[in-house]
Amino acid sequence: MSFDLKNFIKSLTGPNRKGPSYPELPYVSPTGESAINGLYIKGDAAGNPLLKIGLNEGYDWVESIQEKLTKLNGEKETDYDLIIVGSGATGFAAANRAHELGISYLVLESERFANVIQNFTKGKFLFAEPTAMEQKGSIWFEECDKQVLLDKWEEHRQKINLNLHEFEKVEDIKGAEGHFEVITAKGKYTSKLVLLAIGKSGNPRKAGVPGEAEYPDKIYHFLADPTVYDGKNILIYGGGDVACEAALALCDTNKVTMATIDKKFVYPKKRNADAILAKVEEGKIDLHFDTRLHRIEKDKIELQNQQTEKTSQHPNDVVFEMIGAIPPVGFFKKVGITMDNAWAGNKVLAVIMALLAMIGVSLWAYHTGMNSTGLTANLGAGLFIAAMGALVAFGMKGNRYAWLSFTLVLSYVIYAAKTSSPHFPFHWIGKDRIAAFLSSGIFGSFVPDAVASFKGAPSFWYSALYTFLVLFFGIKAMKRWGIDRKDPYQVKRYISIMAFQLIFFIVVNMVLSTLIGQYYWRGWGLYQPFPLFFNTFFWWYPGDPASIKWFFIGFGLLLTFIAIPLFVRFHGMRFCTWVCGCGGLAETFGDTWRHLAPKGPKSRKWEFTGPIILIWAFISLAIVAFLFGTDGNNMIWKSYDYLVDFWMVAVIPIGLYPFFGGKVWCRYWCPLAHYMKLLSKWYGKLAITSNDKCISCTQCSKYCQVGVDVMAFAKNQEPFDNTNSSCIHCGICITVCPMDVLQFETKPSGGFVAEGNVKLLKK
Repeated sequence: MSFDLKNFIKSLTGPNRKGPSYPELPYVSPTGESAINGLYIKGDAAGNPLLKIGLNEGYDWVESIQEKLTKLNGEKETDYDLIIVGSGATGFAAANRAHELGISYLVLESERFANVIQNFTKGKFLFAEPTAMEQKGSIWFEECDKQVLLDKWEEHRQKINLNLHEFEKVEDIKGAEGHFEVITAKGKYTSKLVLLAIGKSGNPRKAGVPGEAEYPDKIYHFLADPTVYDGKNILIYGGGDVACEAALALCDTNKVTMATIDKKFVYPKKRNADAILAKVEEGKIDLHFDTRLHRIEKDKIELQNQQTEKTSQHPNDVVFEMIGAIPPVGFFKKVGITMDNAWAGNKVLAVIMALLAMIGVSLWAYHTGMNSTGLTANLGAGLFIAAMGALVAFGMKGNRYAWLSFTLVLSYVIYAAKTSSPHFPFHWIGKDRIAAFLSSGIFGSFVPDAVASFKGAPSFWYSALYTFLVLFFGIKAMKRWGIDRKDPYQVKRYISIMAFQLIFFIVVNMVLSTLIGQYYWRGWGLYQPFPLFFNTFFWWYPGDPASIKWFFIGFGLLLTFIAIPLFVRFHGMRFCTWVCGCGGLAETFGDTWRHLAPKGPKSRKWEFTGPIILIWAFISLAIVAFLFGTDGNNMIWKSYDYLVDFWMVAVIPIGLYPFFGGKVWCRYWCPLAHYMKLLSKWYGKLAITSNDKCISCTQCSKYCQVGVDVMAFAKNQEPFDNTNSSCIHCGICITVCPMDVLQFETKPSGGFVAEGNVKLLKK
C-alpha cells in the first residue's frame, strides 16, 4: 500500500471529529462550582450520567452548601435559598435534601418530572451501579424496570410536595452568589445559589430536511413504547445505540428502514451492531450506510446515498430522528458559563506580554553577567516582573492565552536557570555564579557539601522542587484515585512513583555525590534508561576511573537492552506510570489536568513524532560514540540536547500541563516511551479487556492522559494494548469505570487470563 502524504497531512491539520466519547462539557471546580461563583453544575451536565451517582451528587451538594447559605442569609433577600434547574436524579435528590433540612427551594423543569427516564423505552431495566457505592438520601432506588422507578419517585414526590414547576424552561440566569435572577418564559425568580442539574444532551438534533416542518406529527426523537406501533412503515434515522435499540424493538412487528451517514457502524456497542446485522440477514431491517435523509413527505421518505447522490423513495408512516442531540452550549455561553478547556482572550496581547517578559529577563541576566547592576539591570528585572504580573492579571480576567504564555515563560526561566550554561539568557551570568549564589546563605544551608563543591546547586534545587511537586501532588492524586475510591492498585502505583523519585533524589544528591564525586549526576541514569536519560553513554574520557565508567555504561546497556525489554514483555508500558521520573511528574503534578489531554483521531495522528525522535536518539548515540569518542562537544549532540533535552522534555511539556494535561512529552516525544511501545506492540502480553456492561458514560476516555478512546474499545468489547493504542497501563480507566467493565489481562497463546488488578483487588 502506497503512502498518501497529502491525506496524511490533511489528517494532521484537518477537523478533529472526536465522537461520542468526548462530549462538550462546562468547566466545573472539584466542588462542582462553575466559573460563576454560586452557580453549580452537577449530574449529567457535568459528565456523570449514572442515576446513583446523580442521586448522591444532589444529596452531597446540599450538605456541602449549608455553611455558605448560613453566611448568605444576612445579605440581600431572595425568593428562595436555592433554585434547582432540572428534575432528574440529581435535581430531585438535591430538592429532597433541601426539603428535609428546611431550606427553601424551587425546581424548574423544561419538560416533565424525571423527563430523561420518562423517555426511556418501555420495559428498560435500570441498573443500580456502581454497586460498591452506598446510596445516600431517602429517595428509593434499586435495580428495577423503568416504570417501577417512576412510580416510586412519583409517590415520593407527592409525599414531600415537591416544589416543582414543570414545562417551565429557564431562558437566562443573571447575577452571582448571594443574589441570582433566574428568568423563564413565565416569570423571574431569585435565589442565593443555583444548581444546574440538566441533561448534557440539550435538544434533540433535527435532520433539517424538507418536510420536517410540514409533517411534525409523524416525526419522533424517542421511543417510549414500541407496542404502540404495529404494521407500520418506519424509518430509523441514525446509527448510534439509541437508533439501534429502537430498530431492534420495532423490527419484528413493523417494516423498518434504517439509514445512517456513517459508512459502517461507528458509535453503537458491538452487541447492538451485531444484532442489527443479524436482523438485516433475516430481512427484518433494510439498512442503508453512507446515506442521509433527503426529504419527508406525507406517506413516504426519500433517502440519498452520499457517495453516488442517488435517491430512493420508501413508504413511510413514522420517522424516528435519532441523530443525537444539541448540547446546551448556547445556553451555557448565554449565562456566562465557561466550557471546559475553552480558549478565550486576546492572543496578541498575551504574546506581547510574553515577549516583554523575555526581554526583561534577558536584560537582567545580561547586565548581571557583565557585573552591571545599574539602571538597565533594574529596568530589566522590573520589566520581567511587570510583564509576568500583567499575564497573571489578564489570566484572572479570563484570558487563557495569557495563562499559557505565563506558564511557558515560567517553565523556560526555571529550567534555563538550572542549566544556565550554555542556555540563554542565563549563560551571561554563568553556571558557576548561579551555583555560588544557590550554595550560599540560606539556600546553601540545604545543599550537601559535596554537591556544592561540584557546583551542582542549580541542579540540586531543581530536583528538590521536582521531588517536592511529585510528593505533594502525588499524595493528592493517591487520595483521589486510590484512597477515596478504595483502589489498592492506584495506592501502590502512586507509592511506587513517589518512592522512586524520593529515593533517587537522596541517592544522587546525598550518597553518590559523596561516594563518586563529580560523576554523581550520572546516578539519575540508574533508573531512567537511555534514550530518556540521554547522557548515559556520553562525555566519557580516558582519564575517567574505569570502575565508574564501565559500571554506568554497563548498567545503562543492561537497562536499555535487557531489563526494559523483559519488563515490557509482561508489564507493557507500566514503567511510565510506576517508575519513570518524567512520567511521575505527569501522573502527580499533571494529574489535576489529566482530562485536558488532546483527544480524537487528529491528536493520535501526531504521535508519529515519537518514533522520529527515537531514531534520532539512536543515530546520535552511534555517531557521537563511534566518531567522537562519546564527547558531546559537536553539533550532533548539541542539537539533540537543545531541541529535545531542553525544550521538548522540560520547558514546553511542563508549561503545557494546565492546558493539555501532563503527558505531552510522554505521549508525543519521549523516545523511551516509543521504544517501549514498539517492543510492547511486538511481543507484549498486557492488555485491557472489557465485558458487555459498558453504558457509554465516557468517564474512561475522559480521564485517559494519552488520549486513548477507551470507551470505543469497551462498548465493542475489543481488547486494547500497544498494537492498537498508546496505552501506558496506568489503570485509571479501570478505576473510574462505574460498571466494572474493564480489567487488565495477559495474553498467553490460549487466550486472555485475568490479572490480579484493580477490580480484582477491590473484591
